[in-house]
Amino acid sequence: MVEANTMKMVLHFLYTGEVKITKNTARDLLFTAAYLQIACLQRLLEQRHAQFLGPENVLDYWQLTDLYPDYSLLRKRCEKFAILCFQTILETSKFVNLTLPKLSILVFSANLNITDENIVFDAVMKWILHDFPARKCHIRKLVDSIRLPLIDGNRYRKLKTAFPDLFVEPLSDFVREAETFHGDVGAQMRYSSPRTELRPGGATEKGILVVTGPTSPVGVGNVPSYVCDLGEVKSRDYEKHMKVWCFSLADEAMETVV
Repeated sequence: MVEANTMKMVLHFLYTGEVKITKNTARDLLFTAAYLQIACLQRLLEQRHAQFLGPENVLDYWQLTDLYPDYSLLRKRCEKFAILCFQTILETSKFVNLTLPKLSILVFSANLNITDENIVFDAVMKWILHDFPARKCHIRKLVDSIRLPLIDGNRYRKLKTAFPDLFVEPLSDFVREAETFHGDVGAQMRYSSPRTELRPGGATEKGILVVTGPTSPVGVGNVPSYVCDLGEVKSRDYEKHMKVWCFSLADEAMETVV
């Protein structure tokens, strides 16, 4: 049902071509314009609507675009906003009411803005546990969105305990990769795959610490080539691992080499 005040604004637009859009009226105007199929008003509302999107309402607007597919521009903006502000949206009460397709769009996004991959794990678990009987069947699909090698050991063990069926042969390729990665801590620095790459918002910094003693033949300047000679990491991976630190026992000092 269309509210009287909203209908008054729509009629004013039809007669004058002008409409005053505020945060309080934007959603009702979107709904009414779509319901009455006023295409020119729909386009105008879409163009101006970005300024009203926020973590507290973006999921509501995103859901509205399911009811009215004509709002394709608004849908794309909602998706982009949700990906950018994912961690804030995760803390809202509306997050657990996301549909599976919408949750999948977010957690499978390579551009998801998160500080670390544990956020994705926590989001998936929060969504599933909200209605465990109905949603547990989706774990196989959603676990593929998590870059399992990048979550911490406690969360990985929690996943194995909560969903043991995921770790029964035949394993999925992603789970097998995670088992290899978490099963050999010493080899983690040498291991590289698309699923060990941080997403854009990742703040975690990988590095190599080389400790040299008083009689070590390795000078600070030779550390990068020395590490490569040992086969610990390839030269082209220095940018990926970002830093090499050298601690000299002789000088009792830490120095950043790369």
